[in-house]
Amino acid sequence: MPNSTLFFITLCLSRVLVTFFFWMAGIYGVFHFAEIVQEMVTVGLPWPVLFAAGTIFCQLAGSALIVFNPAGYGWIGSGMLIVFTLLTIRWDTPSGPSVNPGALRNSILRLNTLPWSED
Repeated sequence: MPNSTLFFITLCLSRVLVTFFFWMAGIYGVFHFAEIVQEMVTVGLPWPVLFAAGTIFCQLAGSALIVFNPAGYGWIGSGMLIVFTLLTIRWDTPSGPSVNPGALRNSILRLNTLPWSED
């Protein structure tokens, strides 16, 4: 490969971009741990501190495994984030899977009418 350093940098940056939201959520959770625990309490999960720590660990460790791919174990990080994402989808909400064909349109309309600033 003629320019392997550039290829490596591009590869790492693309992996960071793909996992960016997991990095962002995990780092936010580290610095705002009490807020994450309160979110677990609000949802009604047992052992909220354990679930909060597990959530943050899964986000950061899975992202790190994908980005750095130590000994070819990036696929484990990918699996971690896939399972995490599937387990955190709220299937019982109106915006979850539905047989109603207008559900997606209603979800988009709800998102567009949310107040995005606290003026």
